[in-house]
Amino acid sequence: MKRILLTIRGRASVLYDDDLPVVLTFIAVALLACLIPPQPDTFFHLRTGQSIWQSGAIPTTELFSHTFHGRAWLNHEWLSQLFFYGIHAFGGPFLLTIVCGACAFIAVMASWRLTRGSAEVRLVLLLSILIVTAPAWAVRPQAFSLVLLMLSVWLVTRDRIAWLPVLTVLWANAHGVVLLGVVIACVNALERLIWSRRHFPRAAVVAALCLAAPMATPLGWHYWPRVAQTVSEARLLGFQEYRSAFADASGLPFWLMLGVLVSALIGRARNLAEWDRSDRLLALTSLVIGAASIISIRNAPSFALLAAPAISRLVHVSSRQLKKPLPRSGYAIAAIAVTLAFAVVGFLWRDGGSRLGWRPIPVSAVSAIRSCSGPIYNELPLGGTLIWFVPEHRVFVDGRVEAYPSDFLLRVRDADLAGRYQELFDEYEIQCAVTRTDSVMARALHHDPAMALRFGDEHWSVFVTPRIH
Repeated sequence: MKRILLTIRGRASVLYDDDLPVVLTFIAVALLACLIPPQPDTFFHLRTGQSIWQSGAIPTTELFSHTFHGRAWLNHEWLSQLFFYGIHAFGGPFLLTIVCGACAFIAVMASWRLTRGSAEVRLVLLLSILIVTAPAWAVRPQAFSLVLLMLSVWLVTRDRIAWLPVLTVLWANAHGVVLLGVVIACVNALERLIWSRRHFPRAAVVAALCLAAPMATPLGWHYWPRVAQTVSEARLLGFQEYRSAFADASGLPFWLMLGVLVSALIGRARNLAEWDRSDRLLALTSLVIGAASIISIRNAPSFALLAAPAISRLVHVSSRQLKKPLPRSGYAIAAIAVTLAFAVVGFLWRDGGSRLGWRPIPVSAVSAIRSCSGPIYNELPLGGTLIWFVPEHRVFVDGRVEAYPSDFLLRVRDADLAGRYQELFDEYEIQCAVTRTDSVMARALHHDPAMALRFGDEHWSVFVTPRIH
């Protein structure tokens, strides 16, 4: 137990009494990392990974919908998807959750290890990291981005930038947030240009290679234009993760961190040239990513991972209290916490992950959907789940913005929000509709005499036309 706790603390020395809150926090973090629920996109990624695994090729056309089957589709996250399916095939949902949770845990740990100052300050910053990064804890490729972000920072602060282009190629084929890796390389080059010009040529070459690295994906030269288009379309559709930080009160923790960072930078800007280079890199990079987070809140977790250590280095608050070694009772409390964490994880996973969301569709609903003899309609949020659990039927639409024309996605969104479906149903000869029970679409279909309810529970509803009822 002592060895484990010393590892969490980050150095081979005795634990002190003020380390116990941090140790308990990390035990709680590890517990939550083991309980991350899947999302609809999780299942789409698994299905794509399965397709790659079975075919031995990266798909270049749309495979899973009947609306745009065969349309050109360049998938730049294939590496994560293949990895996801391999993990799932080997160890099921539990192992996949553990791997994605470990990515979040490692990223938070790496960020906290970079912080400085008193135990109280570091604990507050740790809690801030957890609050802001929580939305990125998902069984999705973005989990890998958290680790790759911190690895990029580690390479830059230790001047091992020759590995950055290789890492960027890996990142670009795993997740679209590779842009943050390019930002890190460019900030490194800018810092060299201003404060150590003799190192600038090497840094500039590495930054240029990182900028070009995403071309080594199925999107090729179209990578950056296509990513920009996807972000624009996602904003147009109102996807939550692409909303501005001004959108609602959920961005408040981000604004607090950004405010503290900017205030600290202003307070110490006069002696910027005298800072340690790693401090400058952390401050400048987090400032740039903070600006990106204002535009799109999905960047806020990455901002928090870098802003917390930057703030700790800019705001010097030291503790003058005499530290006392952690007593045996402290180790006992930590041991009890670990035992309880194992017990909670075992209890919640005892049914194979059903209560955590790994079996979101009842067997009866699956049977009802499988019995449909013609094209189905499904609300956009349900598509990813159907792709995995009902592979016999191609979906109407799912959350892959890049797989469908933007005008079609807008029509689907408007239909889902207003319950106006007749035009789409006629155009695509829909004979079966899968909806959320509490949705506007479900209420509209309930009042349509041309549709009959074949299955319904508190979450899912399946409607069919009378001729197949």
